[in-house]
Amino acid sequence: METSESEEKCEVCSQPGHGVHFGVFACRACATFFRRSHFSREHKPCRNLQNKCSPNQYGKWLCKKCRLGKCLEIGMSTESEVSKIRYYIFVNSSISDIQYDRDSFNSSETFAMKKALEKGISYSVEVPTTVERLFGVSHLIIFLNSSGNNKSLPYIDTSQLVAKAIDIVLTPNLVRKTKALSNLEQLTQGIEDSRFSQRGRLSLKEFVSQDDHKNEFERSMCQTAKWLSCSDQIRQFDDKTKISILQSIWFIWGRLERMATTARLRMKNLCGKTQFVISPGAVIDYDEMKSDISHVSIHNFEEMKFFFSPRELYYDDIICDLIEIEPDDVDLTYIISIICFQVTGAHFGGPIEEDMERFRNVRLEKYSIGGVFNLFNKRFSNPEFFWVPPQKFV
Repeated sequence: METSESEEKCEVCSQPGHGVHFGVFACRACATFFRRSHFSREHKPCRNLQNKCSPNQYGKWLCKKCRLGKCLEIGMSTESEVSKIRYYIFVNSSISDIQYDRDSFNSSETFAMKKALEKGISYSVEVPTTVERLFGVSHLIIFLNSSGNNKSLPYIDTSQLVAKAIDIVLTPNLVRKTKALSNLEQLTQGIEDSRFSQRGRLSLKEFVSQDDHKNEFERSMCQTAKWLSCSDQIRQFDDKTKISILQSIWFIWGRLERMATTARLRMKNLCGKTQFVISPGAVIDYDEMKSDISHVSIHNFEEMKFFFSPRELYYDDIICDLIEIEPDDVDLTYIISIICFQVTGAHFGGPIEEDMERFRNVRLEKYSIGGVFNLFNKRFSNPEFFWVPPQKFV
């Protein structure tokens, strides 16, 4: 009984074969492998360094070198007997078992060479002119419709806004509470006061104009000044230190406050998962928003999307984390305070950094006094695990 072609096994991997390829009976996978590997410039070593690899029980080769060696061993060749017969039959034809450009992808060089041969012109490899070479700008900017490089940026006068914010932080107008509050509770009260203007029903803003940016600057700077003035300890700082703190944190505080508001409204289903509360009365959608950035760049928003990705710009990942942990107002105030005062200390260093360190650790002075008089005595079997660095209070 003769074995049918469909039952015959591939001589390379012992799986069901397809037909005669390159002079031997093989499956399509092994035929394709041989076609690609035969003229490859890459020569990989044996995986086991023994040149004795074989396919697994499913016919899969893990070693390309040994698989190619098996193909050559059983007689696979680009000049098989079939090719020789075809050569004698079609004398005027150039036939080879290797058929090029059968893959789904073709190199640009091969494509250009074919087109040149079809047109009967000479072919030469040239480096294409890129946007960077043509305009001499960074490749990180996407050029759609160039807005032009001759446009001059406007001069932004914020002197009145800065003067207003400084006046708030230096001469606060506060309603004194009858109940004595800790410093953290005072700052928490400031966070709660900043929410009075927040609306429950929000409109969707598709385009953020320059006026919207200006309003955001004013709201963030003035609310930060009011928040700082809620703290008795901050009011005890000299005027220069107060202004330095305001200068360092107003934008960060404003963004953190908006992120916290977005998380709070999302939990109440008043804001969508792809929306950000940009102002007390409006939200933006990450996927649909556009913005006028002509005051900070000569390029438009579409060209600068690499730098102004809304999800990154408004820290959507952190908003999701806030929703997950659901911090109360005191926890939220503590997080914002730690970030803001750490930034201030790192920004200025020196005495201001020491002031911020004391402000973030209100018990530092007490610990320092206790250390001077050696009031804390401890004996542990493993003291290296309970060592506390000496505290310095200036």
